[in-house]
Amino acid sequence: MEHTAEIGVSTISHCTLIVGDQEESLQFYTEKLGFEKIEDIPMGDDRWLTVAPSGEAQPRLILRSPDWFGGVDEQRYSGLIGHNPMLGLKVEDCRKAYDELTARGVNFSSEPEETSNGVEAVLEDNEQNQLLLFEEVTKK
Repeated sequence: MEHTAEIGVSTISHCTLIVGDQEESLQFYTEKLGFEKIEDIPMGDDRWLTVAPSGEAQPRLILRSPDWFGGVDEQRYSGLIGHNPMLGLKVEDCRKAYDELTARGVNFSSEPEETSNGVEAVLEDNEQNQLLLFEEVTKK
């Protein structure tokens, strides 16, 4: 049954990454991974901060401080720093991206490896969240 078509969902627009330091995360995603800052809006003592792959409007990655949530939720979300679910980043050439990112000082927990679906490698952001670089296998 196709439920998304019934309600009109067409794409994922935002995904939240809980970070301990928004500025350091912004620098990592823009300077190391080449993302663009899309939104940076003050919200009291916090800020609404989003980034996206260069030239792409969506999906946007919200770099969210656990302080924004307050109280018990702040404690719960603080536990996600460095333990967020893995994000997948599609690349044209995983080995080339690996070499370039390694030269930029990005840490990898696995080198590029061929799988049945393509080539993948796992990197860590500035807070040790894991990101999967993924190059799809070309269909012949």
